[in-house]
Amino acid sequence: QAQLGDLVSVYLDLQKALSRDEFQQAKEGAIPLKAALDSVNMSLVEGAAHMAWMKLLEPLKVGINDIALASDVKQARQAFGQVSNALITAVKQFGSSGDLPLLVYHCPMAFGGQGGDWIQSREGIENPYYGSAMFSCGSLKETLGKADAEVEAHRHE
Repeated sequence: QAQLGDLVSVYLDLQKALSRDEFQQAKEGAIPLKAALDSVNMSLVEGAAHMAWMKLLEPLKVGINDIALASDVKQARQAFGQVSNALITAVKQFGSSGDLPLLVYHCPMAFGGQGGDWIQSREGIENPYYGSAMFSCGSLKETLGKADAEVEAHRHE
């Protein structure tokens, strides 16, 4: 959870940059995000949790790399959507450390009407998929808490 907390913290900087149309800052934000992902110690994740993490690792790596290589903000936002989906799933499954609330917002208009989700640490929509064009487009979808697995484990104690 602490390792995932570090990853989320860096992700939040990237979310803010994209919501403010700061393309170059978003591209540069992919570097510490990749470093945080690379620093995850897989020896601490075993069994079913290891397999679940491995399924999320590839989309995270590809998405982060695509942000770093993006030639425009639209490409960066597309890749950020992939990173967001994987990270939301990871936080739901494993939980995250830290005192910040993790709020999942949804923009129904993102990606040609398919919709897109993202994580923020504070209330009030800051849409990373449209930035200043539609900064407050979207709605709060859910608040992420403890990992589903952790909650499930306590149920069976």
